[in-house]
Amino acid sequence: MQIQHAIDVRKLPHTYAKQAEEFASRKMYHFYESVTKLDDSPNLHLSAHIYASDRNSLFVASRIIGKADSIEQVTSLTHVIVFFPPSSLDNKSVAPADDGWSLMESWTGRSGDGRIVYSGQSIRPTRVHDC
Repeated sequence: MQIQHAIDVRKLPHTYAKQAEEFASRKMYHFYESVTKLDDSPNLHLSAHIYASDRNSLFVASRIIGKADSIEQVTSLTHVIVFFPPSSLDNKSVAPADDGWSLMESWTGRSGDGRIVYSGQSIRPTRVHDC
């Protein structure tokens, strides 16, 4: 039985990233959207952004540093998320764009001793930062 996740996440091919070779090797892009139409609750939309980030953070970080196939255990994974509403925390500031897709940009600047510094941002097609 295949599990269907609430958020559909699709990796953007790395060839689209226009970054310096050194930094681009530690950066990934994903598009994500809700599988079903979400109601107008701001908290529900915020939860969708958190879910998309949390669901992919370990996999993205391990892939970026080239250890995707060799992780045996993880001691801890901490998530800190800051939301950037344009004016106030209302439906217009946190709801996804009309087509439903948001872009998640993820990167790491360094790793070592079993720890990874993972960073990212979520941007709507209108170039508004969600988080």
